[in-house]
Amino acid sequence: MTYHSGEPLEIGAGPHLFLDDALVEDRWALTRTVNQPYSYAGNPILIADRPWEERPYRPQVIRDDTTGGYRMYYQCFSGTNYWTHVWPSYYTAFAESADGLNWRKPERTDTPFGNHPATNVLSIEGIERPQQIQAPWVFRDPNENDADRAYKMIFNNAGLRLAHSADGIHWKLTPLPDGRDRLFHYHSDTMNHVLWNEALGRWMLYMRPPIFGAGVHEGPGRRHYRRRTAVSLSEDLVTWTTPRTILYPDEFDTPDFDATHVWRLRDQYIGFITLLHEDENATNDVMLAVSRDGFRWEKPIPCQLWLRRGQPGAFDAGCASIGGDPIRVGWEYWFYTSGFPQPQRVFEQEGAIGLYKLMIDRFLSLNAPEPKNGLAEDYGFLLTKEFIWRGKRLVVNCAMNGGDERTFGELKVEIVRKPDDVDPAKRMGDVAPGRTLADCDLIRANAPNMVVTWNGSDDMSQFDGQPVYLRFRLRNGKLYSFAMEA
Repeated sequence: MTYHSGEPLEIGAGPHLFLDDALVEDRWALTRTVNQPYSYAGNPILIADRPWEERPYRPQVIRDDTTGGYRMYYQCFSGTNYWTHVWPSYYTAFAESADGLNWRKPERTDTPFGNHPATNVLSIEGIERPQQIQAPWVFRDPNENDADRAYKMIFNNAGLRLAHSADGIHWKLTPLPDGRDRLFHYHSDTMNHVLWNEALGRWMLYMRPPIFGAGVHEGPGRRHYRRRTAVSLSEDLVTWTTPRTILYPDEFDTPDFDATHVWRLRDQYIGFITLLHEDENATNDVMLAVSRDGFRWEKPIPCQLWLRRGQPGAFDAGCASIGGDPIRVGWEYWFYTSGFPQPQRVFEQEGAIGLYKLMIDRFLSLNAPEPKNGLAEDYGFLLTKEFIWRGKRLVVNCAMNGGDERTFGELKVEIVRKPDDVDPAKRMGDVAPGRTLADCDLIRANAPNMVVTWNGSDDMSQFDGQPVYLRFRLRNGKLYSFAMEA
């Protein structure tokens, strides 16, 4: 309401993505498009190559603070153990890598599994079935000072439980008040994970809801009714609020959200929704959602898929999903994914783990019209909302397409101040002298960090602390984000 009462926004340095219209005052002839990541040529990067491994999937990769390398926690599912019940059907294994591409599975004698004396399978001391670890989420607690609890884990084992570890490999069940041994008693069979919300001073746990429209878990043909996403809050990871449903399919979606992984990217929350298509024998792919607070969500473009299943014969031709937060490597985000060659209903198949990459912040673009004749009608425009400029340089993430002199992709920006209804020359906005479209140096680049200049100068320090609008004019190209640099 403050903005609509006349106050400009305070938006921070950015980069600011256009996953929603929160910073858009107006746009003309620009089409929002979801941009898909690309598959790494060496996929899959991890397969079941140990005698105790079956169906590796759902990878969570984190950076190792001590070595600078990578750690992977991944789920395994054993069809054999599912029927015999001799050993756990769901269990979690550990791998490590120096480069995020080539993975090593350390076999330790203090982590045996089944009849194998040395494995990479994790166990948790203090539970009845210490290796029955389903849907684990490993994280660091910024409020934790006890070195023995440097790592923490939320996991499924007859309900949601909490464990801790000094090294991320040897785990103990975390004691809870009042003799409790679990956080929630119901089975939340999804990618349960937590985020620290600095503004609230609370943890946000994304999980299955305990209550849903049908009132029963399954319907005819064992069709699940519970594939939705809820969130619960906690100050201490021990006492949690009643989970409230925040994402469920609408009239444009498949009826099932198999899982939702939420990742905080600066001032936005990005949700990677794993769709489940029952009419295709339970295939999976991924759609995007976006939120400013982690509770109220919107889908940027309904029914546009972000991560698609692979082509026939690929490791993920039947099912593809995201395992955890992406890792930034240079100018790319690396997404570690689950893949199955067949749909979920095909019980006897092997899984694998893959890698997909995306240039930073290029989840969604504003696409300018394709060129027609090099005239004014070829241009699209974006006007941001009025905000307080903080910095010295304007940097854009953009990709301009090729062509001839009339049709080559191009981008220009001008700085506009509040309209003045009294002055006829400023009724459409007061364009800053020297910072007009005519002054702006032509941008014809494909770059995630393109500095905008006017007559050769990138210095915008004169606007520091002042309210401005940005007007972008582009043709035959894509705009992904903008940022203010000091």
